[in-house]
Amino acid sequence: MSYDFLVHLNSTIIAQAPATFKLIFAVEVCNIFLLIYSVFPRKLLVNISEILHRNFRLCLFCMCLHYTAASTARCILFYYQINDIQLSRHDYFLVSAHLSRDTVFGYFCAMPSSFAFERFIATKYWRWYESAAPSTLLIIPIIEANNIIPSLLNSFFWTFGMHS
Repeated sequence: MSYDFLVHLNSTIIAQAPATFKLIFAVEVCNIFLLIYSVFPRKLLVNISEILHRNFRLCLFCMCLHYTAASTARCILFYYQINDIQLSRHDYFLVSAHLSRDTVFGYFCAMPSSFAFERFIATKYWRWYESAAPSTLLIIPIIEANNIIPSLLNSFFWTFGMHS
């Protein structure tokens, strides 16, 4: 049984327009390497360290970590696509890469509401929040759990066909 949804494009579809798909793959790989491995995102996070609150910077750092995980997963899926490796739910490496990539889609969709929640807490309880006490770091796990758990469940249910 074939599970084409794990990679979304197999070599049969790529063969219909190879030049187009190779161009798309090249642009995507270049973007991945430029965004992850360039100095710009790191330098940007360091330069804004004096301007933004510690918790907001941690949220941005978590976003960078999730994007790195998704980009690594995308590179693994490239390998499966280009080499036309048999897709199987028993290939845990492939399933993990697929779950990671799909989870990050949901994660980034939920991020604006999480930033809004973080800013709401910062505004409503400003005196406590601006004191930068260690207890203010409790907001970060709440925000991350609020993003990751629904995204992971959605990805898992979609991957294993448990949706209606």
